[in-house]
Parts: sequence; structure tokens; C-alpha cells
Amino acid sequence: MLYFYLLFVCMVMDLEQFCKIAQSIRPQLLRTAKQMLNHSGEAEDIVQEILLRLWLLRSTLDKYEDIESVAIKAVKNKCIDRHRQKKTEYEDITNHLEEYRGLNPHQQMESKEQLHALLDIIQQLPDIQRLIIQLKDVEGYETDEIVKITQSSADAVRMNLSRARKKVRELFTKRYKE
Repeated sequence: MLYFYLLFVCMVMDLEQFCKIAQSIRPQLLRTAKQMLNHSGEAEDIVQEILLRLWLLRSTLDKYEDIESVAIKAVKNKCIDRHRQKKTEYEDITNHLEEYRGLNPHQQMESKEQLHALLDIIQQLPDIQRLIIQLKDVEGYETDEIVKITQSSADAVRMNLSRARKKVRELFTKRYKE
């Protein structure tokens, strides 16, 4: 009986410790998610999901020196995943719009093929360039919003966007000259 009591006390202490950690890092996680998503509801969902994951992994958290940095990295990754999910939804809408443009079937096929080629080329870009071109040209974000999401300077965003567009142009013209 004493063993179960001690086990229960240890679990409660573990919960109390986790709650203290969660309460201290939650504001920073929420700020990070809001900056990347510009939507407080989605940011709340992501922070809750990450805190739940941390709770489930609580037995392995002691190997990290800074749990906050691990949690922030997890939030950033989840926000990027959410952007990718939105991109997929955008592609689906684009595919449906093509059907109603009034193009003849041959033109529709060419247009769809070129769109897929562009998306393939964009996937070949370095991560930061791919994210920036996706946010700017596909999803229509403004430069100042991209600065917040990527947490880089406006000059860096413009430079990466310029390099990404140049690389896409090069690879696209190379593919269609062959």
C-alpha cells in the first residue's frame, strides 16, 4: 500500500513540475505561433498540441538542457507544417479552377503540366527559399508578414525571394527548352 502511495505522490509531483514548466513557456510558444500564423485560434491549437506532446514525452525531457528551446522548435515546425497543409489546399483549389477556365482540353493539359513542373521545381529549392516563395507567390503574403513568419530581416526575405524566383525561371526554361 505504501508503494502505491509513493508512486502516486511521485506522479503528482511530476504533474506539478510539468505544469510549472508549461506555464512558464506557454506565453513564448504562443507568441511564436501567432507570429508565424497570424491567427490566434490556430496558434492556440498548436501550442496545446505541443504541450500535450511534451507531457507524453515527459520521461525523456530531462535529457534536454533547455526545454523551452525544444518546445519553440516544435512549435515552429508545426507552424511550417500548417503552411504546407494550406499550400496543398491551395493546389486543390487551383486544380478545380483550371477546369472552369474555358480552355480547350489540350490547353488545360499543358497548363496543368506546367503547374506541376513549377511545383516540382519549387520543391527543389532550399527550405528557406521554398518557404518564402510559397508564402509570397502562392499564398499571397506580404513581405512584412513573411518577415514575422521566418523571423528574418526584410532584406533577407527579398534576397531569398529574388534568388528563388531566378532559380525557378532557370529550371523551368531549361525543362521546356528540351
